[in-house]
Amino acid sequence: MILLAESLDQAFVSDRTAFERLGPVIERVGTPHFLAALSQFIQRFAAFDSLHVLRLSAQHCARGKPHAEWIGSHVDAREQAHQREIMRLYMRRFAERDPVMTRVPALDSVEVIQRSADHTNDRELREAIFEPRQFREECVMLRTVSGAHYSISLSRSRRLPSFSLSEMARIRLLGDVLLPLAALHAQQVTGPSPSRVHTDTPDLLAARLAQFGAALSERERAVCSAIVRGDTYAAIADAMKVRKSSVETYARRALVKLGVSSRRDLLAWLHETP
Repeated sequence: MILLAESLDQAFVSDRTAFERLGPVIERVGTPHFLAALSQFIQRFAAFDSLHVLRLSAQHCARGKPHAEWIGSHVDAREQAHQREIMRLYMRRFAERDPVMTRVPALDSVEVIQRSADHTNDRELREAIFEPRQFREECVMLRTVSGAHYSISLSRSRRLPSFSLSEMARIRLLGDVLLPLAALHAQQVTGPSPSRVHTDTPDLLAARLAQFGAALSERERAVCSAIVRGDTYAAIADAMKVRKSSVETYARRALVKLGVSSRRDLLAWLHETP
């Protein structure tokens, strides 16, 4: 594992074209399209197969472990269903013990960690998560924002070479801008991190539903939660083990009850001031 806390490629800072296409990423913060825009932007500087955004609470919960949240992932559409299952397994069994994801970066600093599958000491993690994905390595950028620790992980399969030091240096510089955007996106779609609210406080969607007085069924609510995370109907259907048409029906019923007509309107309703 390689830790990079300082940039090795300062010339990148003066490249005027480096951030010229950041606008679409900023515009999509808080929408289902943010992760795709973020992935497309980073691909200009380093190739990867999948991107994952996680949040770790700065405070420990009652059981004495850090609380990890999966904000979302972006991967090729053909791999979405498989990727979702892998991430659900990772969050359930490994996220809160993974030394890379639970690392606390220095205050006001972006750290970048490079991890190879072949040199991972956790055999269970390697066999359950890395090997099924033909995982070679990942490059993880971390930063503390508003009291919570955020990470953007870029994963490479064995079809790609290892991350070079030059690529890691560029990713380190990107982290200065992209991690605060990821934090803002997470706060908009899921609410504040658990470190900043009581552990019994409902998420943003639950709070708005209670405020609005909307009575959604369990499945309608689950579909809405997945929509605001940016999941496609196909991915939601796979996770719920139902047909895509059923998910579309649950979504349509929920939108009618909330008085909105589209995904975009749902997100606007979620964040509007009453």
